[in-house]
Amino acid sequence: RARFDGPQAVQWLAIAEVTPDSPAARAGLARGDLIVEAGGAQVGDIATLRRALERAQSDGTPTLLRVFGSGAYRFVAVSPDDGSDG
Repeated sequence: RARFDGPQAVQWLAIAEVTPDSPAARAGLARGDLIVEAGGAQVGDIATLRRALERAQSDGTPTLLRVFGSGAYRFVAVSPDDGSDG
């Protein structure tokens, strides 16, 4: 956690890599951003994040993430990948 200098009072997952043209990249997420919440649930492990993303994928709706990066919190909506090339 010290390496990413994240908030100390909450749990989070650090983004290690963002694939170009992925839903995360299109939403503006970047390496080093810290995901704090996904779909209203605190993210302390990858399973929680995956559940929120899978729920949104099955509904066809974006997942709202609360992200900490560049010293501030922000909300980011990540839309499910529809699998198309266009």
